[in-house]
Amino acid sequence: MPVRRIKPMTACFQWLDQIAGAKDQWAVEHNKSTNDIPTWEDMKQYFRDTPTCPAGGTYSINAVNEAPTCSLQNATNGAHILRH
Repeated sequence: MPVRRIKPMTACFQWLDQIAGAKDQWAVEHNKSTNDIPTWEDMKQYFRDTPTCPAGGTYSINAVNEAPTCSLQNATNGAHILRH
């Protein structure tokens, strides 16, 4: 069976979605406000693997009330933006 390859932008969206879910879980479990910003250290327990943009971007977790972002969100090869 051939290996199925995922486009980098699709994989990036998947990571952004997982980061958003983990951030929400962190906020609930630690009674955080919408303005709190978790660190990667706070979030590591929610991931089996470290979130890494396959296109080489850098993820920003941002505040609980903001979507996580990828540094490639304004790249000419397509926006890496998670929309809620």
